[in-house]
Parts: sequence; C-alpha cells; structure tokens
Amino acid sequence: MSDNYEREMLNNIEALLKNDIKSLINGRILLLNVSKKLDPILNMLGKFDSKIVGLGESDEVYNLPFYWRIKYVKGKLSEIRFPHSLFDGILFFIDSRTRSSNHVSIELARISKPKTKLYLILLDKMALEEKEAYVKLLSDKFELIGDEKNILVLYNKKQENKRFVNTIYVYHPNLAKDGITEYAKHLIYRLKKRGFKVLEGLPQTEDENDFILVEFEELLSYTNKFRKLEELPKNSYIEIHSKTLPKFRKDLIYLYHGIPSHYGMDFSRISWYYVPHIAYELEFSESERIFDYCSFGFWSQFKRFDQIRKLKGSKKLVMSFNYLISDDKFVKDQCKKMLSYPLNIICNTPLVSSKNLKGLIKLKYAMLRLFNVKVIIKDYIPYEELVRELSECKAFVFFQETDAPSSGSMRLAAAFGVPVYAKDNLRAKDSQVIRYKRLNEIDQLLKDKINIDDGLDYIISLIQYTS
Repeated sequence: MSDNYEREMLNNIEALLKNDIKSLINGRILLLNVSKKLDPILNMLGKFDSKIVGLGESDEVYNLPFYWRIKYVKGKLSEIRFPHSLFDGILFFIDSRTRSSNHVSIELARISKPKTKLYLILLDKMALEEKEAYVKLLSDKFELIGDEKNILVLYNKKQENKRFVNTIYVYHPNLAKDGITEYAKHLIYRLKKRGFKVLEGLPQTEDENDFILVEFEELLSYTNKFRKLEELPKNSYIEIHSKTLPKFRKDLIYLYHGIPSHYGMDFSRISWYYVPHIAYELEFSESERIFDYCSFGFWSQFKRFDQIRKLKGSKKLVMSFNYLISDDKFVKDQCKKMLSYPLNIICNTPLVSSKNLKGLIKLKYAMLRLFNVKVIIKDYIPYEELVRELSECKAFVFFQETDAPSSGSMRLAAAFGVPVYAKDNLRAKDSQVIRYKRLNEIDQLLKDKINIDDGLDYIISLIQYTS
C-alpha cells in the first residue's frame, strides 16, 4: 500500500468504526483475509470485548494483535463451514491478490443474518480499480448502500429464515468423572438460560421440530453406556470431542471444534459445521486470590502437570481422574500397548489395576508440595467444589503437549476473568489463550483476561436458522 492510500484507507475505517461502533461491538463480526498489514485496524478492534472472528491464510494469523480477544483462524472461507446466519457484520479486506467467485457471494449470504452489512475494504489501488467487478459479483445476494471510495457497504438481501424448534434433546454419556458429561450439563444449563426447552437423552418418537444434539467422544467406545453412531436418530447433530471419529454416517450432521484441514482430514463428503467449544458462565462467591498460578484438569500424561513446580510464587494444582482411569480393563489394555513381551505379562496380574495406578500418580504429584505447590488430588471433584478451588487463582497455566482441538479446561479457566497461559501449540491457538514458548517467559507476558469465542452462539444459529 502506498503511504497516502494507506493513510486515507485507515482514516475511512476509523470513521466507519466510530459510526457503526454499537452494531459492531454488540454483534458477532467476521473479518476476512486478515494479515499483518492490518495491525492498526486490528489494534482498534481488539480494544473491545466484542465477538470477532478473523480468517487469514498463513500461520502469521495466530500472532496478530489481541489474539486472546479476537478469534483468529488459519484457513479460507471455503474450508471453514460456519453455521447459517451466524454473523451480524462482515469486514472483507481485499487486495490485488484476492480471488473471489460466485461461491464467495453465496457463502457470505448464507453465514450472515438478513440485512447484515458487508463492508468491502479495498486495501490497494489495484483492488480499487476492480471495485465495480466486486459489486457485480455480489449483486445477486447483496445490495450496495454506501460507497466511500475505498470502502463499499452492502447489505444481505435474503429473507428471514428462522425455524420453529419444539424441544432440544441433549444426549451425553451421563457418567461420573467424565468431562464430556460435565460439558453437556453446562451446555444444557446455558440453553435453558436462553429460554429453550431442553431435555436430556433421546426422544421416544420422531418429530421434525425437535433438535437432537449428541455429545460424542471416541474413547466412549470403551463403555457400553453410550449408543453407537449407527444407533442414533437420523439428522442428529454430533458434537465431536476428539480429533476425529473412526467412521461417519451421511445422514448425521457433525459439529467440529477445529478446522478439519489442520488435522489432515477431509469432511467434504459429510454434512458438518465449525462450532468451537462453548464458553463457561460461572456463578461463584469472590474469594481472595492467594495463588499466583494454578493448573487443573483430569490426569493425563500429555498434560505435564508436574511442570508447575518450575513457576515462581505460590501455586495450586487441582487434579482428578476421568472414568477410564477407574476402569481396570482400560488400564490393563493400555499397559499391553505400552509394554512388549515378556514385560507385558505383568499387565494381567493384580499389580496392574486402576487402584494401584491412581495410587502411584497421587504419590508422584504429592511430591510437588516441596516446590510451594498446594496439591489437591481426588478420584472425582464435583463441579461446584472445583469452581470454589479455582476462584482463589490469580492466573492459570497449562503445559499440554498436544495438537488436539481446543481444551475445555482452558475455556473454563478463562471464565474466571484472569490471564490464562498455555504452551504454544495448535491446542493453545484453538483455545485462544496467551501462549508461551518457555515457562520462564510467563512473568513477562501480558496480564489481560481472555475473550473466548463462544460456541453457544454457533449452536443457537443451527437451532434457529435454516439457511
């Protein structure tokens, strides 16, 4: 961009933000084609606790300004299937390298609400010369209502497309010591709070006005307490809590917390939507925040909770065991996978049991008390007790070494309104928390709260809108 053109464009955007600030702050906004050269604009938008999603095509997108307040996603619009009528405003940044097609017009109309404003922001003179071509390309779905030279304003011409839903059914594992069950119960709580009629389980009879949401995780195949995919009602919405599923049914709709291409998957032959993990709404009595850093969650080797000892100040670790670690068969099966013959003979002996494994883990983590860590380890910690323990924390730190989709623990931590830090990997990027490369960096990192992109809005769009 030339200096004069860039200055003019930024002045126009600043004026636009001031004029439309209420609608932009209160609505859900999509930024298309974001990049480093838009830093001044992103710095303006990041100062608000708004619901903003930004798409960019390179890895630099995750390091753009206010990445803990603006949900940045690497990908093209064509590979990220948002729910119908999700957005209340769209800012499309166009430069000479931008390639558009009729598909873009159709998709922009589908994912935005009726009468939603679409802002075309022309970033260079070559894009400005193609202004009429862009308007013509979008004219089937959008009408031009404003022309400020390098900013065009259009609105979505589609008609109201809401549908009637009688009852929402949420089917989940309903298991003690299970994170998916706790997630589902909080989802039900939040849907009811929004005024929906919600029941747990599956409907007894088929009704086209019901909405069926299934909370599914691949490891549930280890239990016999959850229906298999082939047993679920057709047209059910399957929220996937793992990287993938071993197989798919074409008459089901899948909700995925990540972007399939990030995990080497192709969802082109199934019906699916990108739906982030929901945020948490907490009600708790304010406690004195006496711990500098806390970490928590179900035990797993990849979570590396022992790393908390390396942090300065007072620390707290709150840890429990999920239902699988309480299952002797699962423990013995994992033992056989880890050990080869002849050592794996031990896996069939009474030495290898859930009770002994949990005892060894508790003993290992109890040693952290030597490093100024308050350690709370139980077989199961009720949700209310967990919230009470975590309300004493000034900040949260996670050490997970995985690129699995976003973390429920990180999103729960964000609900306390304090900084949340995690090791720099795809999970931390998807979870939208403040990232570190080395633990000794944390003291120098910013102390801001996290503005989570709430998946509940995505689910409600699927419930309420047909296209």
